Amino acid sequence: MQTGFDGTSLAVFTGLAPAGMLAFCLMGMMVVQKTINARRRGESQAADAGCVRRWMALPLLVAWLGFITSTTHLGMPSNALYVVDGIGRSPLSNEVAASVLFLFFSGVYWMYGFSQHRRQGLSAVLLCLAVAAAIVAIHLSSDAYSIETALTWNLWFTSANVWLSALMSAPLLASAAIVCSRARVPLWWHTSLLAASMAFLALGTVVLCLQWGQISGMANNVTTLVEILPNYPWTIVLRTLLCVAGVVLQAFGALADARGRRLAALVCGVAGCACMTIGLLAVRFAFYQMYLSVGF
Repeated sequence: MQTGFDGTSLAVFTGLAPAGMLAFCLMGMMVVQKTINARRRGESQAADAGCVRRWMALPLLVAWLGFITSTTHLGMPSNALYVVDGIGRSPLSNEVAASVLFLFFSGVYWMYGFSQHRRQGLSAVLLCLAVAAAIVAIHLSSDAYSIETALTWNLWFTSANVWLSALMSAPLLASAAIVCSRARVPLWWHTSLLAASMAFLALGTVVLCLQWGQISGMANNVTTLVEILPNYPWTIVLRTLLCVAGVVLQAFGALADARGRRLAALVCGVAGCACMTIGLLAVRFAFYQMYLSVGF
């Protein structure tokens, strides 16, 4: 049977890349709002928008880290040619192509932000293309495991878990990056982001419990899922506790930032992101361990 270590790189990819993509999009929305507000006040440039735009590199780096980690699953660099050849007919190839498009558009948008003669129209187009590519990439990533012979993967829970994990972790990452940017951001921005993170955390926990209730009794002619993954309920508990701790820590970080306590804000932000990442990856690793085929 396949073990979780066989999918370690993919676990990191499906955990980090969607989170980084959506966090990038959320910060892009803030940049747009800051730019519009600056124009209404008659300002030629929005300093806060520039600060946030520069720190969009952080979620972009997270997305890149997930993508680079996933390439180790190919075994040899030369196998990348087969991925390119499968675009249009292979779920894996389509997923990679959409991810590459996101990394391209988001990277160009971020670098274009340093131009002294930046055109807002072109910047908006690049951001829209990056957002569209992110949505498509996450959809393809969540749908790539709909395999008829994989009893425990070919369920709607698989796609839902990828999306809910991204929607849970992205707001926290965006909030932490905004704190690092030192931009003047109303506290309600952080409150909204963290409230969304907590809401999707609760919904994701419910979905994970429903998933376990449906698949826990599955078996083939070789083994049962309970034998493969006996501690999965405790993994859900660990994930929930760590993610709640991450949201709480980032909330303290946002409050500390509002009060001018920069060091405390940064420490809480880093600790919050670390807790969220560990909890998120715990479930993603378990997902690859729970692989159960139809048997012989």
